[in-house]
Amino acid sequence: MRWLVASVLLAMSCDALLEPYRDQPDVYCVLRTDSTGTFALVGRTCGFEEWPVEWTGVSDATVEVWQGGDTLLFRPHPETAGVYLCDSLPVFAGQTYGLRVQSGLGTVRGTTTVPDSVQFELVSADTVMSKTGEPNVLLGVEWKPCPGGYLYELVARFVYTGESGSEYSRYDWARLDSCHTTLIVPLRFVGYEVQSLTRVDFGVRAMDRNYRDYVLLRQEYGYRSTLMHLDGGPGLFGSMSVAETTASLASPNW
Repeated sequence: MRWLVASVLLAMSCDALLEPYRDQPDVYCVLRTDSTGTFALVGRTCGFEEWPVEWTGVSDATVEVWQGGDTLLFRPHPETAGVYLCDSLPVFAGQTYGLRVQSGLGTVRGTTTVPDSVQFELVSADTVMSKTGEPNVLLGVEWKPCPGGYLYELVARFVYTGESGSEYSRYDWARLDSCHTTLIVPLRFVGYEVQSLTRVDFGVRAMDRNYRDYVLLRQEYGYRSTLMHLDGGPGLFGSMSVAETTASLASPNW
C-alpha cells in the first residue's frame, strides 16, 4: 500500500513539472554604424517534438528601437512573414539603443551599446614568394583598442583588374580578440594572377558583448540555446562598429 501511495505521489509531482510547452518569440537584430537601414527577424521557438527546427516567422509583431528620446517603428516586409525593416535608423558609435518587440507570443526587450569607432594605425599589403616558389599576399593590420568591442572581425577584399579593365574581388576574413594580425594568403586562394591584383580593402567590425556571445555560442553549439541578454525570449539584439581602409598592392619584381 505504501509503495502504491508513493508511486501515485511521484506521478503527480512529475505531471506538475511537465507543463505544456509554450512558444516564445525568437528575435534577431544587429545594428551597424556603416548602414542606416536595418532589419529584425521575429520568429517563434519550438519544442523538442518539433525537431528538426524550421524557422517560423511571426507576422503580428510590433518592433521598435529607441535611442535617447527617439523611437523608430519597423515595418513588416510585404512578402516575408517575420521580417521587419527600418530604412532610416542612424547608428552612432558609443551610443546605447533599446529594442522592444511585442507580439501574441509576448514581449521581448533588450539593449546594446555600440562599440566606439575603430581607428586604424597600420595597414600593409605586399606580395612575397614562399620557399617552395608559391606567390602569397602578406597582410598586416593594426588598430587602436576599441572600448566596448569584445570581438573583432577582419574582412579583406582582394581587388583585381580583369582583361576588360573592370574590377572584381574576392573576400577572406578572420575573427580576432586582439587589435592586430598578420595574414599570409596564398594567391591560389585568391584565384587570380598576382600581376592583376591592384589593392586590398580592409574592413574591421568591432562587436559588442551581446553579438560576441551570440557568435561564440553558435560557433560552439551551432544554435542559440540561451536568452543571450534579452528579456522575454532567446535571440540577439547586438551591434557593431565598422571601419574600412585600403592598402595598394605594388606589382611584384619576380
